[in-house]
Amino acid sequence: MEQQSAPLGGADQTWTKPAGITRIEVFCVGGGGAASSTGRAGGGAFARKSYDVTNVTSYPLVYGPPGRFGVSPGNGRGGGAHFNATGGTQMSPTGTDMVHAPGGVETAGAADTPGGSWGVPVLGGGDLRVIGSHGSRGGDAGGPYGGEIGRGAMGGSGQTDGGTGVVVVYEYSDASAYLVGEKLVSHQLLTAVSGTWTKPANVTKIRVFVVGAGGIAINNHSGAASGGGGGGGTGVSIVDVTGLTTVAYTVTDTTSTFSLSTPIVGLRGGNGTISSNDQDGAPGGAGGLATGADLIIPGSAGGTGRNSQSNVNVYDGGPGGLSHITPYGRGTRGVGPPGNTQECGRTNGCIFIEEYTDASLVGGLFGTITEDIIVSPDQTITLNGTWTKPSGVAQIEVFVNGGGGAGRGGTGANGSGVGGNGGDGGFSKRIFDVKNISSINYQVGRGGAIADNAVGSCFGQNGTLQFTALTVTVTNGAITAITGNAGSGLTIAPIITIEPNWSSATGAGGTGATATATISGGAVTGITVTNGGSGYIQGQVSAYYGIGGTKGGIGTEGLGDITIPQDTTHGGNGAGGSGFGMKSVIPGINSGISGKGNGGAGTTANGWGAAGSAGGIYIREYR
Repeated sequence: MEQQSAPLGGADQTWTKPAGITRIEVFCVGGGGAASSTGRAGGGAFARKSYDVTNVTSYPLVYGPPGRFGVSPGNGRGGGAHFNATGGTQMSPTGTDMVHAPGGVETAGAADTPGGSWGVPVLGGGDLRVIGSHGSRGGDAGGPYGGEIGRGAMGGSGQTDGGTGVVVVYEYSDASAYLVGEKLVSHQLLTAVSGTWTKPANVTKIRVFVVGAGGIAINNHSGAASGGGGGGGTGVSIVDVTGLTTVAYTVTDTTSTFSLSTPIVGLRGGNGTISSNDQDGAPGGAGGLATGADLIIPGSAGGTGRNSQSNVNVYDGGPGGLSHITPYGRGTRGVGPPGNTQECGRTNGCIFIEEYTDASLVGGLFGTITEDIIVSPDQTITLNGTWTKPSGVAQIEVFVNGGGGAGRGGTGANGSGVGGNGGDGGFSKRIFDVKNISSINYQVGRGGAIADNAVGSCFGQNGTLQFTALTVTVTNGAITAITGNAGSGLTIAPIITIEPNWSSATGAGGTGATATATISGGAVTGITVTNGGSGYIQGQVSAYYGIGGTKGGIGTEGLGDITIPQDTTHGGNGAGGSGFGMKSVIPGINSGISGKGNGGAGTTANGWGAAGSAGGIYIREYR
């Protein structure tokens, strides 16, 4: 597998087929919308499609230009990214010959309106089409490419450009050259300062995400707040590990490194700064990059600082930038004077590894992976439904995000300190064997709005069952009983997930346990342990109804009166939700559903801030 892309900020160009390439997979992200000082623009849309290119030599492609005020296209609206594959053989029966990822009618993230509208893909523009997110904090692009790509502008002093879109082309010489059709068997999250990744048995390829640390904020001036630190950069590579057994790694407060023969290094985001007293619009740090990787995903830039609101000396530091895998690699929020060097909210990066078996072990062929995305049509509506297994699917990989909490405002009639942002919804991810399953219940939780009313999301139950751990009894290393609440309205028995405590030195060795639930009259009437397994320790193993992410909490109110700046106090951010039902609970990895489950932004105005976004469920289906 090789990868090409239209460069960020680059010009339109022509993709030329390299020697030996027979199939391609194309990903398009539209440009993000621009924002004024008060606007928060929507993110660009995402589309994906696959083609057999045996009989073609080149195609035109157009990167998604960022939204800029007074500049074509759209005076503030981002441009659509597209790949015109006329003449290629589509690898699925649906869609058009063009992968196209604009938003709205003809463009990407809409410009400038507070909480700007999101990008919407054209009908037929790809096998998988994902809208960009609403601009409550500068909307994320749809799809798996986060950070700066296709992001709606946050707004600051004056007018702020949106993030550039991108066209990414994966090029295949044969099915075994990439992960298409292969079996994802496990994943690891590495956050220790240093350590060693050890290859599990039978793993032949890995996909590695290496995320650098977030940038800091520096302020040695009076009268204004600095910009926020930039988000850490992410390097992504697919690595054949047939000849490897271990790889050393480090995760520091500057870089993260996965030490292959050519190391993959995620670089730290730039520093948020300020250059003079009373400066308005102090710049945020640039998003970090990466080296040694197949694909480099920049972190988003830190937001700009402000020196006053309503001609009163109330400081507002720029928000920290985000990495591709939040909350890791998050930049520091900008600080007011005299701040000096601050690291409030800054986080180190991480290394996330997906581990695959060889395609020949599962008989996979190119085109045998399909994808579903389940989102609510309205951010304030909780969606309940049933996933039905497509023909031939044997395993699924499921990503779940809970709904984001609402941001808060201030208590003063004229405005107060900035209210806290709402917490992001929790995240979970798991691989399910569905050879003997035909359908599974799910719930996609709403985002919070003007109340603490966000809702968690789940897969493997209908949302009436508990999201907390079930009661597990262990006898002589084997699980002998599992109990929990009964729920209501069930038409399909929930899935029981069981995991030992993977972070425990003594409790991580349990393996092999399975259980099934029985329902009657719409409620769970019992849970049967079908295999007790071995090596479990009482209190060191958890069981759940399915998997899911709980809701994000609300921010706390800003205090004081904006006309008396020395008495104002900013509110605190709401707690992030938690994931359940997986080995490693990793918040914020929004693969395929960027922008889902984000907490809403706080505000100085009296009352409530922006609404949180609804959760989402992304499913990869393996045959």
